Amino acid sequence: MADDPFVGLIPAAGLGRRAGEPKAGMILDDDPRPLLIRCIEGLRRAGAQQIISIVRHEHKVLVESIGATAIVPPHPTQSMIESIHFGLTVIERSPQDFIGLLLCPVDSARAAEVAYTWLNDARAAHPATSIVPEFAQQTGHPAWLPRDYWKRLRSEACQQLGARAALADAQRWSVTDSKVLDNVNERP
Repeated sequence: MADDPFVGLIPAAGLGRRAGEPKAGMILDDDPRPLLIRCIEGLRRAGAQQIISIVRHEHKVLVESIGATAIVPPHPTQSMIESIHFGLTVIERSPQDFIGLLLCPVDSARAAEVAYTWLNDARAAHPATSIVPEFAQQTGHPAWLPRDYWKRLRSEACQQLGARAALADAQRWSVTDSKVLDNVNERP
């Protein structure tokens, strides 16, 4: 499993309207690092060989400063699924033959930080399906999508309902850390 290369994808190009600012640069009171850095480092710890983040221009240097790949869309994205599509296009063109991707919105950085605790066991138990962590009967982040599932992210259902539509039949993996439910929607 450790030799199977996978990529981390972080959609982080949003305006952060509910939070009052773009979430990528937000700092929570539990850690001095911006959410984007925490998310990148969490996905790396979980085993992602490459991290790609879809960001606004002002966050490009932040991403690149820790060796991740920043993709700045040519125009502001209107939805998270649009950001995911930009990243997916880059991943699909990569010379690296990734077996899957770990998808984590930037506002779920604390969930990314605990992904290493469950991902390998979940992938070993369910090697050919998408997987989402579950705590107290609620699904969280990040989501695992094997390569065969990537086309679902481009479906009409995802255009209408977002990435969760691609994960409707995902295997739920029970975890003991409520951080998988983390989702920052307002300024701390």
